[in-house]
Amino acid sequence: MRLLLAMVIVMGLVAAALGLAGCGGSEPSGPSRTLPIDPGSIPSGYGAGVNPTGDGIGGGEGYSRMVTPASADRVVRTKVELLSALSGASSGDVVYVDDAAEIDLTGKTDIAVPAGVTLASGRGQGGSAGALIYANDTTASGFPSFMEIRSRGRVTGLRVRGPDGTTSRTYPLYAGLVATGDDVEVDNCEVYNWPQSGVGVGDHHYAHFHHNYIHHCQAAGFGYGVCVSGGTALIEANYFDYYRHAIAGARGYPVSSYEARYNITGPNATNTAFDMHGGNDDPSWGFNDGPDQGVPAGGTIIIHHNTFQATGGNRISVGIRGVPTDACQVYENWTYWESKYSADTFKQCVDNLGLKAYVKMSVRDNWYGEQTPASAA
Repeated sequence: MRLLLAMVIVMGLVAAALGLAGCGGSEPSGPSRTLPIDPGSIPSGYGAGVNPTGDGIGGGEGYSRMVTPASADRVVRTKVELLSALSGASSGDVVYVDDAAEIDLTGKTDIAVPAGVTLASGRGQGGSAGALIYANDTTASGFPSFMEIRSRGRVTGLRVRGPDGTTSRTYPLYAGLVATGDDVEVDNCEVYNWPQSGVGVGDHHYAHFHHNYIHHCQAAGFGYGVCVSGGTALIEANYFDYYRHAIAGARGYPVSSYEARYNITGPNATNTAFDMHGGNDDPSWGFNDGPDQGVPAGGTIIIHHNTFQATGGNRISVGIRGVPTDACQVYENWTYWESKYSADTFKQCVDNLGLKAYVKMSVRDNWYGEQTPASAA
């Protein structure tokens, strides 16, 4: 399954499918998890500074859920050792990549983290940056995924580097870490230089992406820090920078749903921070069809207690490009945009559908401008 391809279909760039079907005319499907997650634990205040997780935004030093080499079933240091350990791992196993390792996986795609397996290193432990696994492939064809994480799999404490962190589209449109099962977790990682997306989740699956530093995922026309393509994600306490969309959601069915909370999106952006494609899109946006009221802009989208630092031009905080099947709620965020631009930075695009914002979308009680609110960061 390839998350990337689903988004490519969404963008109308190719017509063939390699595994993630369902962005067109399939029957509606609800999200894998009910959002919001743990609504009783949501604090009051504005922006990511209210972060109640107990760990710093972006992870790193002081992160509380470290995995140690002593707890691992296998410690690896080379490409051969890593691939062998993953292929032989069973549910409950921990594969630890030595903190000093730098493993070149160029030429390898769709590397599987088996169901229930944890792939770990020590980012933030004793000053460690964590092991580096990477791909420098500039010749791969199509739309490859670097690593696919099966149900209940976890990737934690690693640096995961792709081949190109620029805004060009010279290199293959790689996706980095892709959840291809349920209850997948990616945490305390540095994920960067992935032209299509840093991390993502595909059809009908659920993933939790949290306490990561995700940057330089900014290829023109793509460039997603997190890509939600027909699945459901809880996205929290991440630091994003150098992105086109820090979060992007695919249009159509099965619907894409996400809750984004306690994240910081940095000032270096080329487009909307938190996005959801939808039926308002038309060929002028790079799609093969539309506008179409029958194409939803996601299912449930909940965006709260985030800090948006980019301003100016099209670098808006939220862009919902159509009407969701359920609802979009945007509240208690801090955006550096001034309040007079509220409808522009928290934007619903429905003009091509003959509608007026907001439809199944609410924007309430957010903080505007660069002056720091109480309990914000």
